[in-house]
Amino acid sequence: MRNFFRTLAPEKFDAKVAVHGDGCYAYCYNGTLIFVPALILAFRVGLNARLDAQLAKAVPQLGQEGFRNVFYLGQGRYSVVLERNCPRDAPSFFPSREMSVFSIKPQLDDLIVIAASP
Repeated sequence: MRNFFRTLAPEKFDAKVAVHGDGCYAYCYNGTLIFVPALILAFRVGLNARLDAQLAKAVPQLGQEGFRNVFYLGQGRYSVVLERNCPRDAPSFFPSREMSVFSIKPQLDDLIVIAASP
């Protein structure tokens, strides 16, 4: 389970970003996250019960990272809700810097770059 958060990828979701007048911002993610190594394994040979049970035990870890309403759906998939409020000068990457599907990066000139990758 090492590097667990670095290998989560969004699947089906709704996401919203709100930028406030003072430069702080908030975002919300409501949807499914996939533990990518489990997805690969499931397609190749299927998940065994032991690994599936380990993945189910990761629910509290996701809760500690700020996710709410976390449910393990099986086959390496989690249903989650995440709401974050960020100060004006703090960049944010979702779900992680290593596997960023969207990012919010404040710039020195008071611009905020919101980017998404497919």
